[in-house]
Amino acid sequence: MTDRPLSRRAIKLAFSVFAGRNYAHAQDCWPHLSIIKPKGERNGSILWKNQKAGSLIDPISFLSSFHAKPIIFGSGPSLKNQDLSRVSPERAVLLNGAINLIPQLGGAFSVVIEDERFIWRHHEMIARLVPNETIFLLSPAVIRALLSLDRNWCQHRSIVLLDKLEKPYCGSRRSLKDPGIINHIVFGNDAALSTKPEIGVVSAGTVAFSAVQFSLAANISQIGLAGIDLANANQPRFYESGDNAKSGIVNAKARILAHFALADAHAKKLGVDIICHSSVSGLRDIGIAYRQTIS
Repeated sequence: MTDRPLSRRAIKLAFSVFAGRNYAHAQDCWPHLSIIKPKGERNGSILWKNQKAGSLIDPISFLSSFHAKPIIFGSGPSLKNQDLSRVSPERAVLLNGAINLIPQLGGAFSVVIEDERFIWRHHEMIARLVPNETIFLLSPAVIRALLSLDRNWCQHRSIVLLDKLEKPYCGSRRSLKDPGIINHIVFGNDAALSTKPEIGVVSAGTVAFSAVQFSLAANISQIGLAGIDLANANQPRFYESGDNAKSGIVNAKARILAHFALADAHAKKLGVDIICHSSVSGLRDIGIAYRQTIS
């Protein structure tokens, strides 16, 4: 099973060649997808083939609805033996295949998906496991992939746009030091993070970092990180049994850890504790506090 259809790989290549580096990311929406971003307290719109296909909720209201102690769940193998009995669903922020935890948790606050390859591989998983009332935090490419499979998918769902600062929807690629966004960015050693994720996030090679940026922008006191192992990305995810999807985390590990180190330092300045709940996580190597029990 391929992670992306041949037609999408061809489109991506064509945009890289003909649109150039500054606009290659426009392939995320082509063809058929148009997005009208929320403005103020007004919802935005998702258009598919020039027809309204769904709405985008105001990201500020999304941030204000965060639990004070959210737990971000990845899909690391460590989750197989994790005790989740004390986790209430309104705290759960689920990344990609972590949606398999929904039956065990009894629901989730939100689901975050950034890479369209997960949709091509596991779109049926979303329909089977995720209740409609769950808030989805989705990138333009993910929205386009979902609508290409089911043009009615976005209807009656709460969706927040997950955009990138460097490669914004309907805009050219830009430096993180661009005058228009530099005031919304915290810089570190070979790393950066967005303090205004409702405008866009800094990409670090894992959707977990995008979820952390949204969490840090909310009114919270603690962020739990579970199943974000990083050190064993070549092993099957907790819900996989063979035929595991390839992961780019191994090659990007140093970059990812640098960004999480920055997030931890920034969190401390905000009075927010970041807690790692995976005994095998590479996050422990950069000094992020470890606690076995999720509570």
